[in-house]
Amino acid sequence: MCVRLNKIVQKNYACYFIFFSIVLCYAAFLYMDFFTTNKTHVLKYVTIFLLILFYFLENGLEILCIDPIRRVTGISLCLAFVADYFLLLTYDYIWGIGLFCLVQICNLLQLRQIYECKICIMEHIVNFFIGIYIAMIHYRTYMFIILVICYFLLSVGNLFYAWRLYINKSKKIRFLAISISLLALCDLNVALWNVFGFVLCGNLIWLFYIPSQIFLEMHAKVW
Repeated sequence: MCVRLNKIVQKNYACYFIFFSIVLCYAAFLYMDFFTTNKTHVLKYVTIFLLILFYFLENGLEILCIDPIRRVTGISLCLAFVADYFLLLTYDYIWGIGLFCLVQICNLLQLRQIYECKICIMEHIVNFFIGIYIAMIHYRTYMFIILVICYFLLSVGNLFYAWRLYINKSKKIRFLAISISLLALCDLNVALWNVFGFVLCGNLIWLFYIPSQIFLEMHAKVW
C-alpha cells in the first residue's frame, strides 16, 4: 500500500514539474517571438513533446487502452507532434498538412462518437492515405492545394458541428469545442501570415495552438 502511494505521489510531482515546464517554455517562446528575433522552432517542438509526455504520464497506458476517448485523444496528440516536426523542422508542408488532416479526422470521430468502433477509425485513416497516394501520383503539382482544401473543409465542419452539439445536446464537449475553436484561430493566423505576410499573425499562431492542445487534453480528462 505504501509503495503504491509512493508511486502516486512521485507521479503527481512529475506531472506538476512537466506542467510547470510547459508553462515556462510557452512563456519563453512567446516572449522571444514578440520581442526578439531569435528562432524558437526547437523550443516550440519541445513544448509539444512535454504536452504529450504530460498526457501519457497523467493517464497511464492502462487507462488509455480502456477509455476510447482518451485513446483517440492520444492518437490526435501524437499525429500533431509528428505533423509539427514536418512543419517546424523540415518545412515539409505536404506531410505536415496531411497529418493535421488526420488530427481533424480524430476530432470528427470524437464529435460523431464513432470512436467506439475501431473499424470506422481504420476506414477513415486508410481512405485518407489512399486518397493522398492517388493524389501524389496523378496530381503532384496540386497536392498542396488539395490538402489545404481538405483541411479547411474538415476544420470548418468540426467547428460548426462542435458548437452545434455543445449548444443543443451535450455540455460535456465544451473543452473539445474550445480546443477546435483555438485551433481554428491558429489556422486563421497561419493563412493571414502566409497569404498577406502579417508578422503579428505569425507570432499569434502559437499563442492559440498550445492552449488548443491543452484543452484537448482537458476534454479527455473530464469526459
